[in-house]
Amino acid sequence: MRWLAAVGRASIWHRHAIPASEGEAAREVKQYVLPAIDVLLIVGCLLGLDGGLPTFTIVYGPVIAGIATHLVLVFAVGCLIGVAFPRMWVLELVSKCGLAVMLMTYALLLFNLSTGPSPARGFVSGVCAAVCVVLAWRIIWLSRDFRRRRATRRAIAGLRG
Repeated sequence: MRWLAAVGRASIWHRHAIPASEGEAAREVKQYVLPAIDVLLIVGCLLGLDGGLPTFTIVYGPVIAGIATHLVLVFAVGCLIGVAFPRMWVLELVSKCGLAVMLMTYALLLFNLSTGPSPARGFVSGVCAAVCVVLAWRIIWLSRDFRRRRATRRAIAGLRG
C-alpha cells in the first residue's frame, strides 16, 4: 500500500506537485487539460486499431497504416505518463514530438487528399493541425522548464564551486 501512496505523491495530482508560483491556470492545464487530451488520443487510437488510419491506408497501404496507428498510440501513452508524473518530463517531451510529427503528417496527407474528390477530409486535417498547435505549445513549455532547471543547477554549482 505504501507504493500506492508514493505513486500518488509523484503524480501531477498531488497537492504539492505544482508550485503555487505557477498559478491556478497552469495547475488546471497540467492536471486536467493535458491528461484529457492524451486520454482522448489514446481512446481514438484504440478505436482505430481495427481500421488503422484511412488516409495512411490510401497513401501507404494497410501495413504502414497499422504501424502508424500503433505509433500514435505509443506516443499518446508516453505523453500521458509524462504528464501524470512530472519527473518523467523527458518521456513526455519525446512522445509529444513524435506525436506532433505523426499528426502533422496525417494532417498534411488529409489536406492533400481534400483538394481532390473528397473535400470532407479537410475538416479532419484542420482538427489534426489544431491538436499539433497544442502539442507544439507544450513542447515549448517543457523546453523552457528544462532551460530554467539547467540554469538553476548551474547557478547552484557556481555557488558551491
